[in-house]
Amino acid sequence: MILKRSKFKALGNSPYLSDQKPHWQLRHWKNIPNGDITSSSDVFLDHEWFRKVSSNKLNQLPPPPSGYIERMPRFAEAERLLSVGVDTFGRKIQMTPDTAQAWLDMKRSSENAGINLLLISGYRSISRQTEIVQRKLDTGIAMDEVLRVNAYPGHSEHHTGRAVDLGSPDAEHLTEAFEQTREFQWLNNHASQFGFHLSYPRDNPHGITHEPWHWCLKA
Repeated sequence: MILKRSKFKALGNSPYLSDQKPHWQLRHWKNIPNGDITSSSDVFLDHEWFRKVSSNKLNQLPPPPSGYIERMPRFAEAERLLSVGVDTFGRKIQMTPDTAQAWLDMKRSSENAGINLLLISGYRSISRQTEIVQRKLDTGIAMDEVLRVNAYPGHSEHHTGRAVDLGSPDAEHLTEAFEQTREFQWLNNHASQFGFHLSYPRDNPHGITHEPWHWCLKA
């Protein structure tokens, strides 16, 4: 399947432009139950988790603000991934096998309805998430502000390989303008039939900015 490139050449004014491993003490993780890890095949013991998220040389992030880990679940990185081609920018996109199948089924159904869903992103590693957050901090953006649009490493649904960011040819990527498109309206009416749900609606309890483009396959 070949997806058409969006007429938008870049993410423009989107605060999500910058696409990584946190530097925490083990005690930050100890009391988080394994039930918060959303992939049953990716459950780590606490010491294994801490070793994994702290081994990257880029891992020099300050800890998240008070209350963050209470409102944002942690997510393990997916272990099994399949390539589903490339995104609108020509980058390789990976998902878990069940997510890949659900996405392809949903894409096919949307095309039959004359809808052009554009795939912007899928799986993202903890290391990559760290780079995104660090890049924002390096420009002088406060951590609280960064975490309104980018999850702290270890807390992004993209780690699971079950989350996708979707776009439309008629809206700038990763902006609320997507909500006004035919593509979003179709998703709003049909995505649940394929197991996808909107993760961050307005006034969500996680403190994340409204993201009409971010959909996740629920287990």
